[in-house]
Amino acid sequence: GTTDRERVREVLLGVESTDHFDRMIGTASLLSFVPILRAQALTLLDRHADALELFDAHLETALSQGMARMQCGMLAEVAWCRVNVGDEVGARRDALAARDRIADCRQADESAATHGRLVQVFQALGDGPAAEHHRARAVIDWQVHTDRQPRLITLLSSTAGIAG
Repeated sequence: GTTDRERVREVLLGVESTDHFDRMIGTASLLSFVPILRAQALTLLDRHADALELFDAHLETALSQGMARMQCGMLAEVAWCRVNVGDEVGARRDALAARDRIADCRQADESAATHGRLVQVFQALGDGPAAEHHRARAVIDWQVHTDRQPRLITLLSSTAGIAG
């Protein structure tokens, strides 16, 4: 899809605000969370070199701090950044690693987003068959996510005592 760059800038401002607040009150947990969020926002703003620098500095720590379930998506983003800075070898390596970890995704939207990003990476690398495979998987996973949303809203509404 398309990116609402103004909305991404707002998200980035929220990430920065969270970081400043955490520093102010001395929060020391999940030290890699804010840099990873920042890297993801920078990727959406086409600031690939800046994002890659943050991913490279914080990805391993993020994985060790409980973010491993999101590894497939982070690796796909890293691969996209590498494509955009001209590192095709690294991009292919990270794209294949992301592909191998998609089964670990617990959320259909996360899986769909990962497949969607891999479409872009494999297209940029000239691997049409891989791109088409991921395109088909992204469509399926987005549909699963879309089908689940009304049930989730109903469950949350009933739990919260809100009439559905």
